[in-house]
Amino acid sequence: MNRFAVVCILVLARADYSPAITFEEIFSALKTHEKIWVHRRSFLGESLKCNYNEKLLFTESHYVFNECYKSGNEIAKVAAHGKIYKVKRSGGFKSAMNVSTIQGSFRTYILQFWDPRELCGVLTFRNSSGRKECELHSRARVGRHFKNCMGQYTSHCKNEKYVEYVIDNVNCK
Repeated sequence: MNRFAVVCILVLARADYSPAITFEEIFSALKTHEKIWVHRRSFLGESLKCNYNEKLLFTESHYVFNECYKSGNEIAKVAAHGKIYKVKRSGGFKSAMNVSTIQGSFRTYILQFWDPRELCGVLTFRNSSGRKECELHSRARVGRHFKNCMGQYTSHCKNEKYVEYVIDNVNCK
């Protein structure tokens, strides 16, 4: 289970849509133990219930968090560490994060989009086969449509044939 998910996306006090928002800005605004919820993804993963990332520590370019998901009646937690940096892409630089877990998994996430009004964002990564995968994250657990984020989610994954997995976060705490 490695859906960093989210890591990433949360409320910043900005009124504009800025493509330059970084993982650093997102994580520094989170309080310790605050959650970022995974709402959609293009891969099955461990569980389709109660998927979120819980902040433990953030210092400059390092983010320590728990990847959480429902396993039976319990919430499983996997400790993860993210190293944040910038990567050059067409049109400029994007915020990236190498995430490793104590179980030995590793992924490089790219923050493709963040909407400070909808409090959501889109992350992508390449799986072990080289296929691009997508995730939609938000600070809100449930109850939002995420119009702009859904448009970006679809846009970033449009050239792939995906089964979309919607995460059930309704009865989660």
